[in-house]
Amino acid sequence: ADGRRSIDMSGNGPGVLTQTIATVVGQQYLLEFDLAGNPDQAYDKHLNVTVAGITTPFTFVQTGHTKSNMGWTDESLLFTATSTLTSIQFASANNSAWGPALDDVSVNPVPEPASIMLFATSGLGLLSRRRIRK
Repeated sequence: ADGRRSIDMSGNGPGVLTQTIATVVGQQYLLEFDLAGNPDQAYDKHLNVTVAGITTPFTFVQTGHTKSNMGWTDESLLFTATSTLTSIQFASANNSAWGPALDDVSVNPVPEPASIMLFATSGLGLLSRRRIRK
């Protein structure tokens, strides 16, 4: 998506990328990635993302996009870890040589609301003390 490297998830048929990551059971995570399509063919591109055994389909509408204007879209998927190891799989659903394009994949834990409030309250307390000292 930044213009350097991405991967077409098809080649001469549907491709699959899988990685297993360490996770904490019960922790929520946010999977983020950029999605476009190989513009050499004008049909829509389809990508299936499977996390912890649950598959979510994504579609990229190819109309109007070119190699110089790929039309990258920011996509995300929220999931809760059910194991200490979580498998993430990206799979093209286009049975052709021109498929969905994938880039900038990241997975980050989502802070719990109570943790956010504790952090925010602690930060405000520090700011208050600094102001009093001055």
